Amino acid sequence: MSGKSWRNTGFIITVIGFFIPFAVAKGVAMPMGRYPAVTAIWAVLWLMAFYCLYRSHSAAKAWPAGFPVWRKVAFYIKDYTSYFLILSSLTAANFYPTGIAWHLPHLQMQFVSATLLIMGMAIPVDEWKRIFKHPKPIFQIWAVRWITMPLISLIIGYAIFHTLISDPKMAKTLIASQVLIGTTTTGAASNVYTFLVGGDAPLAVMTTTLSTLTDPVLQPPIASALIGTIVDVPVVRMMIDLIIGVIVPLLVGVFISAVFLRNKVREYGFVFGAVSVLIMIPLFFGAFCAGWATLLKNLYICPILLLADFLQAGCGLSLGYYLPGKLFGYSEAQRRSAMFEVGVENISITAALAFKYFGPLAATSAGVYGITQTVLVLWVLNRLKAKDEKAAMQIKAAGADGA
Repeated sequence: MSGKSWRNTGFIITVIGFFIPFAVAKGVAMPMGRYPAVTAIWAVLWLMAFYCLYRSHSAAKAWPAGFPVWRKVAFYIKDYTSYFLILSSLTAANFYPTGIAWHLPHLQMQFVSATLLIMGMAIPVDEWKRIFKHPKPIFQIWAVRWITMPLISLIIGYAIFHTLISDPKMAKTLIASQVLIGTTTTGAASNVYTFLVGGDAPLAVMTTTLSTLTDPVLQPPIASALIGTIVDVPVVRMMIDLIIGVIVPLLVGVFISAVFLRNKVREYGFVFGAVSVLIMIPLFFGAFCAGWATLLKNLYICPILLLADFLQAGCGLSLGYYLPGKLFGYSEAQRRSAMFEVGVENISITAALAFKYFGPLAATSAGVYGITQTVLVLWVLNRLKAKDEKAAMQIKAAGADGA
């Protein structure tokens, strides 16, 4: 079979695997232990799908003979991040009672801390030197992100949820979740997206790091200023949670990288990415488990959520690409980095804070945003890759004409 055939087969089996328990549960979810045979069939089908997509990925990469299997698997998991995170949300749709029984919604901050620890370990020491030598672009993108996204999230939240949601309490919760998304630090996935489209990867990594380090002192007061009149925003407690759950593991990871890993960081960077994905799977599962029951009882809010999410993510990506380029004269590579640093949010942190302070529906809303953001980013990645391929063909044609 060709790589494309393996991929298509994998996606088809994934869909079949989802719909079997979905049909048995009549769309309202069930514990995994209710029908063991159904759960076993679902698990086997998805394992088959994973294998098919692994074969497709290996065919596309054309690994050299003798390339270690564990490296192939790590690259596969990292490159299929979006696929695995979407599957975690689909798993919640079928089995969220099990996720609740496992207390996954209450463990989200622990999973966030683990991902930040890995992120700190993945940053090479020499990247820290760069921020001190050329800090201006990093602070410029950081400023654009923290000025624009909170305001955009507030405007979209009020314009859509306050207008279209009839239940005032639910509308306030969704507005709070939307603003929390807009005031959360950049997601680490932005670094991967930047790399995939040939952006300035070191610039992206350091901007993400700066945003993450400053998040505990920026997010709580900004969120309080924007939505403090409609919901209670415990600024001090939120700051403490972010310092303990974000800053401490990030700095511990940086220490491990500097003292113990050193030159091995670049060599094994793909491993850190794969481990982060594996940690984020139960995190996303827990986020969706938290509010899936509420979402099922109020299905009319789903298209409203998607509208708000596409608008916010689209505005963030567009402003990130065009604004720094106009204001600061960035190169194309820098603009691509800025686009993802401004427009991609860390949904892991958002979901954890949303569940703890604003309830299950807010956490699920954040999870839906994560899926929406991923879909939109994938479309952008395909557009940019097509643009690069067209430019490369034009250069090649011009060279042939010149010869």
